Amino acid sequence: GINAEYGELRYGQDMCKLANSVMGRGEVGTLHTSLEIFQKESEEIGKLAIQCSKLLSENIQQVLTEFRDNQRETRRPYEENVKKSIRNKKNCYDLMQRCKQAYERACIEADKSSEILQQNMTQPQRKIDQLKAKMKSSRQAAETANKEYEDSVKTLEQARQHWENDYSLYTKKMQTLEEDRLQKLRNSVWDYTNICSQTLVETDKKLEEVRKSLEHCDLRHDLNVYIKQNKTGTNRPVPIEYENFYNSNVRIDEEMKKNSLPKGPVVNYERVVA
Repeated sequence: GINAEYGELRYGQDMCKLANSVMGRGEVGTLHTSLEIFQKESEEIGKLAIQCSKLLSENIQQVLTEFRDNQRETRRPYEENVKKSIRNKKNCYDLMQRCKQAYERACIEADKSSEILQQNMTQPQRKIDQLKAKMKSSRQAAETANKEYEDSVKTLEQARQHWENDYSLYTKKMQTLEEDRLQKLRNSVWDYTNICSQTLVETDKKLEEVRKSLEHCDLRHDLNVYIKQNKTGTNRPVPIEYENFYNSNVRIDEEMKKNSLPKGPVVNYERVVA
């Protein structure tokens, strides 16, 4: 993921900085050569890590981001359809409940009107006619309420079937998307291991060059080279003597005696590491 990409990039940058450091510039001989090879190969290792980071970004991070965005866009219309179906089903259910309650009230009212009529059959004809008219009206209202209730039940059932169909399509599509996601994840991990593995192989080749150069290091030879390059001579320094400024004759005589004395053998103090 992005952490691996950033880690490789940071590692590569650090290796390039190490390659450009001043480490080993004061060394001589075979160790100097090995450190030059180490700096060169370290820079190459840094470039490999940066290239690995780029490959992870292009082949893993960007690909997964695009894949996730595409799945989100594909999933959106299915989710919207299911949400609409749920809202419609709920509205139809609420309407059905209202129609059912109205139907039940109308039935109760119709039954009550019929009962009252039966109880007042001994009343004057005018009163009976009024009760019959009321009973007829209540029965018509009950029939209307019954029709509305039946229609609301049919509408609710249609909404339920529509919701069931949308949800079935949604679940099938989600299953397909999930299968694609798992396959993509598996392939991405596979690509990740291939990229990192190849980088590690190339890195080990660079490190092997460093190891080979270190195997040929001769530290004793390097010390002898350093002594040879930095020696100041083979003779000891002459003693420092006092000179009397006011007794110039004495100074002159001493100089003459010194110059007339035979010179001794030269002592070689060159040091060599065995």
